[in-house]
Amino acid sequence: MLTTRLLGFKNVQPHALDATSSRDYMLQTLTSAASVAVNFSRLAEELIMWSSYEYGTVVLDDGFAMGSSMMPQKKNPGSLELLRGRANRVIGYMTAGHGLMKGLPSGYNRDFHE
Repeated sequence: MLTTRLLGFKNVQPHALDATSSRDYMLQTLTSAASVAVNFSRLAEELIMWSSYEYGTVVLDDGFAMGSSMMPQKKNPGSLELLRGRANRVIGYMTAGHGLMKGLPSGYNRDFHE
């Protein structure tokens, strides 16, 4: 107890595995980030569709649109396309995290040092 107080810890962990094996917070964070990314991706897809020639519901500002080298009058929704594509990377991180966790026993593992 003296060491706990001197080091400024809240309390003593009775078992070492309890102190090192709680990793659910990482999976919850990755899952939440993937969910947010999917929602942003869906919103970006809606805006891309609504700004297309066929729909014409939304007009993108020049700050968010990129010109075309073949057709200078055309506005490509480049930033929205990048946002839509980045969701796949976040989903990949979530999948990798779950894949890494499924095969690990409790306690300390060097798999997380990568």
